[in-house]
Amino acid sequence: MRTLIPEFAQETFPLQESLKAVQVQMTMQSGKGKELDGCKLTCDAWSHKIISAFKNVLVAIRKSIQLSHSYREKLMCLVSEAPDNHWGILLTQAPKAHLARPVLEQHQPLAVLSGSLNASQKR
Repeated sequence: MRTLIPEFAQETFPLQESLKAVQVQMTMQSGKGKELDGCKLTCDAWSHKIISAFKNVLVAIRKSIQLSHSYREKLMCLVSEAPDNHWGILLTQAPKAHLARPVLEQHQPLAVLSGSLNASQKR
């Protein structure tokens, strides 16, 4: 799923951070905490920021990119971006005759990847 949703890591970051916080709390309480099976999130865990991130991910799933088949005669384009905490790569194709059109009308997505940068990669 993460390969079909643009900016997946950035969209899910607040949710992942919330789960990490719950895991730390469980570890402090029981000495265990690696597994979150059976963990019930209280209403306190669902802040406005978390609810908003959850809704954004649901919307992103509904709008997930429909990938195309690659064609040798089309021009391939690779776009990458790495803002502060996350990175993303988009591979598209476009017929050479369509290059004069606006970008959103000419490119067909072939692959999407995204992730979070770790501490050493941020330096």
